[in-house]
Amino acid sequence: MSASLVSPTLAGFAAGSLVLGLPFTAITFFAMQEVRRIRPRHVSSAMGLLTASYGLGQIVGPPLAAWLVTRSGSASSGFDAALWIATGLLIAGAAIYVLLSRRHPMNRAD
Repeated sequence: MSASLVSPTLAGFAAGSLVLGLPFTAITFFAMQEVRRIRPRHVSSAMGLLTASYGLGQIVGPPLAAWLVTRSGSASSGFDAALWIATGLLIAGAAIYVLLSRRHPMNRAD
């Protein structure tokens, strides 16, 4: 996401898409492995929560970006604001991951 902000070109957009998009499946896979390790009886509900969270982002994201574009001075600045919000949410997600990994450390025997 932030690659598009640093380099607002097609190449920047492509780089941001690759950096964010390629690892998505792996991140989901590893998240489900962690759920199996930490809460083996709640795998189905965790998968539902992950799916609902992703769906919520897909539903809320485009209208929020459109709203920011229409309220800003230019389409470019509105889109930049939407990308900054998305970047902030990714950083917040990473922080939540760090907090959870400290709360549930992985044992070598696992």
